[in-house]
Amino acid sequence: MKIPPDNYPKDRADVPTSGPSITSWFSENEAELLYVEQYVPWAGDNIHIYWSGCNFYFGERGGYAGIQHQNDNLVGGQIFTYNNICSIWDLASDPAEAEVRLDYGIEGLYSGHFGGEGTGLHTSHPMPWRLDQWYAIVIRRWFIPGESVTRMGMFMYSYTDTKWTHYMSASVSGPDIPLSGNTCTGFLERFNGDALGYHGYYGQHFRMSNDGSWQKPYAYQATAGGEPDTWNAMLVGDGEDDGDANIMLIAGGSYGNTESTIRLEPNQFDPKPKPAMFTAAILSVSVVPQVGTEKVIFAWKNDESTPPQLSYAIEIRALPGDELVAFYSEALPQKRSSIFNTAELAPGDYEVTITVTDIFNQASLPAETTFNVAAPVWGSCSLCRRVQAWVLKFVRRLLNQ
Repeated sequence: MKIPPDNYPKDRADVPTSGPSITSWFSENEAELLYVEQYVPWAGDNIHIYWSGCNFYFGERGGYAGIQHQNDNLVGGQIFTYNNICSIWDLASDPAEAEVRLDYGIEGLYSGHFGGEGTGLHTSHPMPWRLDQWYAIVIRRWFIPGESVTRMGMFMYSYTDTKWTHYMSASVSGPDIPLSGNTCTGFLERFNGDALGYHGYYGQHFRMSNDGSWQKPYAYQATAGGEPDTWNAMLVGDGEDDGDANIMLIAGGSYGNTESTIRLEPNQFDPKPKPAMFTAAILSVSVVPQVGTEKVIFAWKNDESTPPQLSYAIEIRALPGDELVAFYSEALPQKRSSIFNTAELAPGDYEVTITVTDIFNQASLPAETTFNVAAPVWGSCSLCRRVQAWVLKFVRRLLNQ
């Protein structure tokens, strides 16, 4: 794919550090989920560039997520080169009064509360992402009734590896706050150094409503970060073939552009993101008895090529007869095991059924296995231990009379 002519003097001082940007407009002001796609070609790469995938808002509280190329920066004992980031702002101005709290971070995630440009929670992971490959970034929110916070998570999908990864989850102060506003903005930023001539592809934007329906933008518009000549935006293909389904932003040169804004109409042909056309799948379920106790662990493994888990539900039924004896569920994307106390179950055979609901509100097919609750053995069951303790206490009282 041919990029705009690269005619910049090598020492241009008027190249902005932030911009250009691409903004999409939606007809609704609230959403459960944001989905954006990104691709950085080899020719568009440079050190100290941030390809922001999306700005998002929880009411007045803003945030953004995207991918960076750092200069082999040492962070928390790890080398960060091609990393992702996700930042969410507090409403308080003092970092000591941090309101956004990290609930979960994948192994290797760096997190901290920042100041200087407001305050808030920052996370980053050294991944790495790779050039000439498409990625999707998903911001998903959810609310657990009765809580005083709204939960959110950042997920990424590698189109080349066909793999989903859950990088982080956080609690945002305030109950049931939607992803708000009717826009989604991504941008280029040179956060350090003096790189010139960098660009990236921005794929299609989607939003999902709380009923699981999908929204597509009715308009896209690119905006300059400085003088129009220093940037440009145009429709492009998928990185290998020409086309008009995606948008390229380029900055740091002289590109013959005379417009401060450029309206674009990509061919957004899919009704929803391609990965969302699949449903979460459970690969296996196991029951692990905890020796010496009346507890078992239910564990399950999900297929990482299918949409990631948002919540899970567990049903326990007595066999034969299929009588439901226990049910519980939890909205924890990272959880893959649960401890269950069998003390209240009668001896016999049981079937455990696990279902997960993915970040796109789709329920997996149920996965099942069976387990057995043995009859109480004297000296090992909790009732027996209580009886032994009562008898011992009674004998001691008699001896003390």
